[in-house]
Amino acid sequence: MEKTEILPFSNGSQFLSWESKNCGKCPKYENESTKREDARCKYSYDLEFSAGSGSIPISTLDYFGFTKNNNLADCPFLHCNKSKNYIQYIYDKIKLEKEREERKKSEPELDF
Repeated sequence: MEKTEILPFSNGSQFLSWESKNCGKCPKYENESTKREDARCKYSYDLEFSAGSGSIPISTLDYFGFTKNNNLADCPFLHCNKSKNYIQYIYDKIKLEKEREERKKSEPELDF
């Protein structure tokens, strides 16, 4: 995955403002994943990870309509084609929950 050192936000406040307007209203949003492939929304994972790493996939910038003046458009999931995306989201959510249950079953219990 090709990455760039361009940061989409100039500071944490700008990121939090954008995130609350977009990710904060999204049913796909969660910030518990520690791996991109486990995240319900790969794009929000990339944005949060970029805040610490300084590197973001170009495909994520393209998804959000990153412009030359370093602005991100609103999230397309919230504003376009919601029903198709929502059906996919429900499917992905159910799949993720089943995978988490399977992992819990396979992990040994720790007694303290």
